[in-house]
Amino acid sequence: MDEGIAAVVAASIGVPGALVGAFLGYRAGLAQAKATLKGVELQLAGERDFALWTGKRDAYSTFLAAVEDVSIALDRARSLAGLYLEAGIGAGRAATAAGQELRQKHKDLLFRQSALRLSVDGSRADDAEALVKIASAGVQDFEDWTDALNPHRGDDDAAFTRLRENTRRLKEGIVDWAANARSDLVAGGTPPQR
Repeated sequence: MDEGIAAVVAASIGVPGALVGAFLGYRAGLAQAKATLKGVELQLAGERDFALWTGKRDAYSTFLAAVEDVSIALDRARSLAGLYLEAGIGAGRAATAAGQELRQKHKDLLFRQSALRLSVDGSRADDAEALVKIASAGVQDFEDWTDALNPHRGDDDAAFTRLRENTRRLKEGIVDWAANARSDLVAGGTPPQR
């Protein structure tokens, strides 16, 4: 075969081979780029899920801590006010301070409830609102009871009975709410991997 013809035959074989190789390389690069893009999308979705789960967990825990603080402050204020009744004037400062602490803890709870609504769905936030209403009723019952202790102000037995009942309801509500919050977090699975 003549060298010129051999070169033409080689070129006619090589050019389509090069074109096929280039096309296959382009397709492989495109597939690799799509896979990389999909991987980045999955990573971003995972990071988003992790951030949402963490935000929900933090909102649950801060709200739970705040409502438990109100419950503890309510018990403390009630106990110190009772001591004041038994011991007289000397324990009045401690009872007053406990009442002020209770009001501050209640205010903190209201802020935590607002923050909770940003991180959780409607039903769990509604359950939290019901719990806050019980806590608020307990705080009001404490105020009513301490006002009723003052002569000629009211029936301290009825106010104390309401206070005890709402304190009990609050403690039970905290246990139920915490169990439901824990179930929500578990139902969402373990924290998404970053």
